[in-house]
Amino acid sequence: MHPPRYLRIAVPAPLLDSLDYLPPDGVDPGALVPGLRVEVNLGTRKVVGVLLETASDTAVPFERLRRALRVLDATPELPLDVLELVRWAADYYRAPIGEALATVLPVLLRQAKAKLPGTRARQAAAGADDASIPAVNAADARRPALNDAQAAAVSAIGGALGGFNAFLLEGVTGSGKTEVYLQAAAAALARGDQVLVLVPEIALTPQLIARFRARLDVAVLALHSGLADCARLAAWRAARDGSARVVLGTRSAVFTPLSKLGLIVVDEEHDPSFKQQDGFRYHARDLALVRAQRSRCPVVLGSATPALESLVNLANGRYRALELPERAGGALHPKLEVIDVRKRALTEGLSEPLLARIRVQLASGGQSLLFLNRRGYAPRLTCHDCGWFADCKRCDARLVTHRARGELRCHHCGAQQQLPVTCPDCGSRELRLLGRGTERLDDALSRLFPGVGVVRVDRDTTRRKGSLEALLAEAQSGRPGSVRGRSGLRPAGPRENLCAAWC
Repeated sequence: MHPPRYLRIAVPAPLLDSLDYLPPDGVDPGALVPGLRVEVNLGTRKVVGVLLETASDTAVPFERLRRALRVLDATPELPLDVLELVRWAADYYRAPIGEALATVLPVLLRQAKAKLPGTRARQAAAGADDASIPAVNAADARRPALNDAQAAAVSAIGGALGGFNAFLLEGVTGSGKTEVYLQAAAAALARGDQVLVLVPEIALTPQLIARFRARLDVAVLALHSGLADCARLAAWRAARDGSARVVLGTRSAVFTPLSKLGLIVVDEEHDPSFKQQDGFRYHARDLALVRAQRSRCPVVLGSATPALESLVNLANGRYRALELPERAGGALHPKLEVIDVRKRALTEGLSEPLLARIRVQLASGGQSLLFLNRRGYAPRLTCHDCGWFADCKRCDARLVTHRARGELRCHHCGAQQQLPVTCPDCGSRELRLLGRGTERLDDALSRLFPGVGVVRVDRDTTRRKGSLEALLAEAQSGRPGSVRGRSGLRPAGPRENLCAAWC
């Protein structure tokens, strides 16, 4: 067998296969291992690719081969198990392997001159200086007694450690699924293993990571799109070298390198946010199952409303059922009431029965939580005279009004433009806003309940680092809140009641 002479490198380009290169001058290709980052020429650009393998032959004529510029790593940034997972996913989802790998790597590792994270970044990744998380109640730091169903679930998961098993943990809201996760994680940590916890939204991360840090005496790291580049790279490396014992993150965290993975938890497994919808498309829940099988560790899929495909897998015997039929700690099921608003007068979309119940809560010192699945001020802008609608010029979506910034935004492709004063078709000033989003609801609540703190939590109010954690802490505290309007944050009145509008 001939010694290897060529490098097969995945480059960040829309190519389904890798490209062959000659090794850099003075480098023995036989000493190189898959997962190393290599700087190469691609057309007129210099890019960072990932070595997939070395080979003794190539289908490319020798005179057409280009020489790689340099090997960037002494040891692979991308461990072999993660590299193989990405290769499998790229093949399964028919994605260009180079683009898939570029998506998985932290931003700084996609650059040839990435600097090592400093001390401050490492502390931020470890949460050592994260003062913005909601203070954890003393009760959260204690290990509560489990009911019979919870104890059975923890016992089943603990008994499966060390081998692959897929569990579907189905529990009603408030049934204590998080406590099952915590105690199962503690059992895995006691074996010296690492734990990966996936959540669908970044909004769930601060509260959940606070509970894990309070209960587990190990380093717990967060990985999500809200992290700065240095902090993300520091967390990536801490997970890879094993110093991060628990990693909690959103869908991309499924590719985090973990030197001794012993348990994977997918919370709210039914949530569509686990699907990556653009670029390298994948389903993080399904890849968590593949990774658990390859790592020979159990995976727990938790949900109050499991996905249909999960129920089919359960019926076919691929998953093991764990059920939590009752709420934990003696909590009562919520009282639900459906109000037919078709024949009722509405104030900014709010019915009088709803407003009356909010008043009762405020009078008793309580809080109210309103959900609305649209952000911005209004989803439609139209001309009353000619019927013009504000449509996106780049796609088929309608532009959403964000009045505080005076903008129209497309929530589909990201296009933005200034909010018009007159109709671009007929010149009329009779422009009307149809529908409502969280920004409009925020304004309405501030008018309807003057002096009451309103906290709005959506993508627009949580763009800055630490803003989400600060808003959640404000909502959780019950202290006088803040009203977010056109002029930003301003102090609320002296009342200690808080009304929150969420998207």
